[in-house]
Amino acid sequence: MTTLQKLLSFIESLGVGYKVFYDEAAAMNVKADLLHGGDGFIYIEEWREGTYVKEKYFSAKTTRIRMRFCKLCALDGEATEREALREQIEAEAVLPFCKAYNASGLFSPVSAWSWVSSISRFDCNEVSLILSFNLKESICL
Repeated sequence: MTTLQKLLSFIESLGVGYKVFYDEAAAMNVKADLLHGGDGFIYIEEWREGTYVKEKYFSAKTTRIRMRFCKLCALDGEATEREALREQIEAEAVLPFCKAYNASGLFSPVSAWSWVSSISRFDCNEVSLILSFNLKESICL
């Protein structure tokens, strides 16, 4: 099973009710426009960077992951409404993901999760929290 397959399967198993996409930005913009209502979605950006580390007793591959946890919002919504959506996203998807990820044993636990709240990336006017972290796994080198 590939790293991507393991990660996607893990996210689906959480049952948070968000649709999950793995794609590059231009293609995701089209997919996001087809979403409706208050459905949440998780967009995992196609990864393009990481490191290989060869130690005396082990080798590891680290991949930089950027996940965008999103919900659609009204075009004319106010900042307080967007903030309430961010808090909802954090409570129902981001924090459960982080907790379950570290407890899963699929990958090395993450000690520092980076997040940023960004302006809408897609034409569908989403509110999102972007979670960035290093996915580390053992490999043979």
